[in-house]
Amino acid sequence: MDTLKISEVKESLDALFKFIADDLGVKEVPLEKDYYWNVPISQSYRLEAPADEIGKQLDVGSLIADWKNLRGGLNDPESRVAFQLTYAASLLRYLGEAVEAKRLTRE
Repeated sequence: MDTLKISEVKESLDALFKFIADDLGVKEVPLEKDYYWNVPISQSYRLEAPADEIGKQLDVGSLIADWKNLRGGLNDPESRVAFQLTYAASLLRYLGEAVEAKRLTRE
């Protein structure tokens, strides 16, 4: 079984953010969209289930709410929990898509 070493994940993300900021020159990305489809965790890894069954269980996530929840944990140690990584996940996906789109329009 593969494992994720937290130090390696951090190293990879640090290098990626350095590349985006230093090499691509992207210092910020506007949140031009807010809502997105979210697959509940109970369904996320059920690849044996028909897609239409999973689709019926989608809910709506909010990038703005995710950002507020992620930032809220910085100043409040009681709010700082590993679950905040789920907020970061949606934001990282948005950043990846937005930065790539910006890069492609420059070429």
